[in-house]
Amino acid sequence: INGNRDIDLNSARTEVTYNEKWTDFAETLSFVVCRELSKQVSFKYWEKLKKVWTSRCKDELFLRGLNKVTYKS
Repeated sequence: INGNRDIDLNSARTEVTYNEKWTDFAETLSFVVCRELSKQVSFKYWEKLKKVWTSRCKDELFLRGLNKVTYKS
């Protein structure tokens, strides 16, 4: 992931502050991982994998990143 992706930490710098910066980071990370994975598998496999993830995953940020992926062989 490139660019300025600073995330905020609490004052003790031990925990992430869950705000817009975190949301953007997590969504972009899931998009990049899913996009690269889609390049490594067949279209049929990718569609099945997306269906399973979409039906079972509860992480909204992951799903938003996943749904941005356009399959390209």
